[in-house]
Amino acid sequence: KVDLSDVDYLVLDEADRMLDMGFFGQVVRIVKTLPKSRVTLLFSATIPPEVRKICRDYMKNPVTIEIESQTKTVDTTKQVYYRVDKNEKNVHLNRLLLFEQPESCVIFCNQRNTVNKVQNFLYRKGYASQALHGDIPQVKRLKTIQQFKQGYFHVLVATDVAARGIHIDDLSLVINYDLPLEKDGYIHRIGRTGRAGN
Repeated sequence: KVDLSDVDYLVLDEADRMLDMGFFGQVVRIVKTLPKSRVTLLFSATIPPEVRKICRDYMKNPVTIEIESQTKTVDTTKQVYYRVDKNEKNVHLNRLLLFEQPESCVIFCNQRNTVNKVQNFLYRKGYASQALHGDIPQVKRLKTIQQFKQGYFHVLVATDVAARGIHIDDLSLVINYDLPLEKDGYIHRIGRTGRAGN
C-alpha cells in the first residue's frame, strides 16, 4: 500500500536478528519493490549466509566494513556461570536475585513460554517484574520497556527480542536463564550491561 518509488536509501539495521526472527521473506519482498538506483546500507553484528545472500542479490558492488573490538565482552563486566539441574533453576534464580539485589535486571530465556513461566514464578515471589517477548503486542512491549527504563519495575524477563537495539542505562545484572542458542547471542545478551564505560 505504500508508494516506495522515491526511496533513495534503504537501511537494514540488525539484519541478522531480523532474519533470525523470520522476516527474511518480508524483507526480500520489500527490497524487490524499491528503486534499483537506491543506496542500501546493511548493519549487522554477524553476517550469516542469509544476510550475505541479500547483499549479493540486492546490492551493487557492496563494500564490507568490519569493526572489531579488542575483546568480545567488556572487561568491567563480571561473568559467572552456575551449573544447576533444570528443575532447580527457579530456586537458584531466586537465590541469585536475593543475593545480588540488582537495581535492574534482565533475565533472558530462549522461548516465550519459558518467559511466561519465569515471570509467573517471580510474580508469586513478590518481585516487581514484567515479561517481554514476540507474542506481546508491540504497543505493550514499548510501554514495558519504557516503564523498565523509568524504574517502575526492576526485573525484565525476555526472549532475545530484547537482546539487541534496546539500550538501558545502568543495567546492573543480566541473567541467562537459558543458554543462548548461538555464541553471538550470549555476547548481545550480556552486552545490555556494562555500557558506556559502566
